[in-house]
Amino acid sequence: GVTGETLAPGLGYRFLYELAAGDLDWQRVELRVAARRYWRGIVLATRADAGAVIGDELPPQTLYELGGTMSLPSYGYKEFGGDRAALGHAMVGYHLPVLRKPLRLGFFVIPGLAPGIGAGAQGGWAEASSATARAGLARLGSVPTRRVRATADYRVTFLSGALGVGMARPIDQAGRWEPFFFWGASF
Repeated sequence: GVTGETLAPGLGYRFLYELAAGDLDWQRVELRVAARRYWRGIVLATRADAGAVIGDELPPQTLYELGGTMSLPSYGYKEFGGDRAALGHAMVGYHLPVLRKPLRLGFFVIPGLAPGIGAGAQGGWAEASSATARAGLARLGSVPTRRVRATADYRVTFLSGALGVGMARPIDQAGRWEPFFFWGASF
């Protein structure tokens, strides 16, 4: 059950294969490996994703896009893309031992605030291996990464890491710290 979108501890993977036939013939293959471990309030999490889209005519919506809150938060939203992509995440955090207990208000249950702190790093790469992929990216306003792009961040989390705010900056080049907000397990 550990997929990178959950807060469950353990090791997990996901393999996805999509196929389209007809006027547009394409295939998409993805692999994700994720791990999460908790120890005395500390959480260690990592996730790696890789994928490829194959076909002569690639609809833009089949292409991968990187950048923004959930992938490379110090870069612009969907700034990068391609028909081949890989993305890795790693994070260490600490859930403070306060406000963890849910609050019951009659029939309603409000989850504990469960604040925490953390730091993470992400690296990603995307390429457009064909003229069709490059044309699709142009319509989306994205470009290939041209090299591995990387981001470091620090964050304050709530609801056991399900919500948070932080600051991120690129580490593959000079750049400024930029604020970001996330919801759900961000990796």
